[in-house]
Amino acid sequence: MGKASDSDYLKFKGQYPKSSKIFTAMFIDLIVVNIFAFIVLKIYGLIFSGVFNKFTYGYVGFAIYLLCLLYVPILSAKAQTVGQKFTHIKIRDVITGNQMSVATAVSRWLMSVISPFGYNHKKVPWFDRKCNTVLLEA
Repeated sequence: MGKASDSDYLKFKGQYPKSSKIFTAMFIDLIVVNIFAFIVLKIYGLIFSGVFNKFTYGYVGFAIYLLCLLYVPILSAKAQTVGQKFTHIKIRDVITGNQMSVATAVSRWLMSVISPFGYNHKKVPWFDRKCNTVLLEA
């Protein structure tokens, strides 16, 4: 698949969500991820607290927390996260208009996490341009 051009993004002009919706969706997802991770780590602690030494126990717990964070990109690729459903936004592939793959979703999410600046004057973040995706009103 090739790189999306400006004309591909112009098809979606006027369908971009407001920044407040994006922030609200991210905030809701942050809360959901942490509640989910808390429950998973509590279960992990109950089962394995006496099995591992404290260093291994901590490293495995951190790895489990990082895996819980993958909830956001995987659910974004397959459907919508809780925050996206609440704010009525979705992420789509620019060229086909379909849902993005899980690999694209994970790479987009990683780029967005390390991004100090997201949006340019065209209202499309650089990581969306790299992954050929677009965030739209549902």
